[in-house]
Amino acid sequence: MGWLGWTEAQTLDTTIPAILTAYEGRTDMLKAIFGDSKPVGAPVSESGPSLFKDLKRMAMGQRRTAKVNDG
Repeated sequence: MGWLGWTEAQTLDTTIPAILTAYEGRTDMLKAIFGDSKPVGAPVSESGPSLFKDLKRMAMGQRRTAKVNDG
């Protein structure tokens, strides 16, 4: 499935920390092969990096800090 190339069963049987480690390894491999720059016209995702950080925090047992809006 997706970037990791795993089956659905493999993905569902894997812990979040293991998925995060595999994801980091896959991105490192792709950077080594293709370089670290984004191609022209690559989509910009605001949710991707934030989602990755949130999953990593959850895997480590940390809570997300709430943002206070004084506006």
